[in-house]
Amino acid sequence: MSFSHYGNAYWRPYELEAAKKYLGCEVHHTTSDFHVSRQNTESLGPHIDELKRVESETTGNIINPVKYYNITNNKEDCLKIWDNNNLRVPYTRVINDEYELDGVESFPLIARLNNYATGEHSYYVENLNELHEVYRELWYAKVDKNSNIIISEFIDTKINGFYVSYRVIVAGGEIICYYARLSNNWIAISACFKEEMKDQWIAENIKKKNLINKNEDNIIKAVEVSGLHHVGLDIIPSNNDLYFLELQPFYFSGRNNGIKDTGKPYYNPYKPKEFVDFLIENEKELKNYIPDYYENWLSKENHFDLCYKSLVNYFED
Repeated sequence: MSFSHYGNAYWRPYELEAAKKYLGCEVHHTTSDFHVSRQNTESLGPHIDELKRVESETTGNIINPVKYYNITNNKEDCLKIWDNNNLRVPYTRVINDEYELDGVESFPLIARLNNYATGEHSYYVENLNELHEVYRELWYAKVDKNSNIIISEFIDTKINGFYVSYRVIVAGGEIICYYARLSNNWIAISACFKEEMKDQWIAENIKKKNLINKNEDNIIKAVEVSGLHHVGLDIIPSNNDLYFLELQPFYFSGRNNGIKDTGKPYYNPYKPKEFVDFLIENEKELKNYIPDYYENWLSKENHFDLCYKSLVNYFED
């Protein structure tokens, strides 16, 4: 077998080794059995036409085709597809002009630009006056023709004082790994971990397994209807249900290329220090509770081995 790749994203730790192990040697895209579309969504825009040209010349299987770029870049497009396929999502609408805000009555809500990640240009809004102020800020923050201002229903995920979100990695129609993240605010990402969250973090990472297993078919479906094959899904739990938020074809799992190297032992998470120290110092105990987190996520070598093995099996089937 053989593979090619094209895009502006770096290879994540151990990813290239896994690609070579399962996809074979690197060749030109016109002769490859597999083509890996390397999308870093936030910086892909100017390269879309070139990437589409390369994929049109490719005769092999394309992993994460760039033709579905709008689904990963424009959050409202992704949510619409999921909603049309009976997957639970927060109610979301595009605001094209400020006068449309006057009909908004349900608060709190989230106002954001549709094509940013990690909470950038996203605001928790409690009333109409705030919404008008935030709208003006977002209007001036638009960066390209794909930038839309969207408002979404706020789903309260707070449990015992902390907000919760899930990151689920899916590759080749299989759930590879998943983990819970906690925060003191509604943007619940691993970087928000604090010392006082330890017990709750353990509890949520144990509890999530039943909820993920219960919704496994819908999680796989969410990726299938997007047209992609290897993604990170952001999901939030509420009242024993899951709400789908967005997907990322180039989910961050650390760098190991000498430029902004995030370093061992885990590459991601690599901060905050108290979180990494907590995972190191309690590894033996935590592995008894959440072995898959250590084996299938923190071990990036095993993580990408599982991802690319699953991708090959998916296309061969």
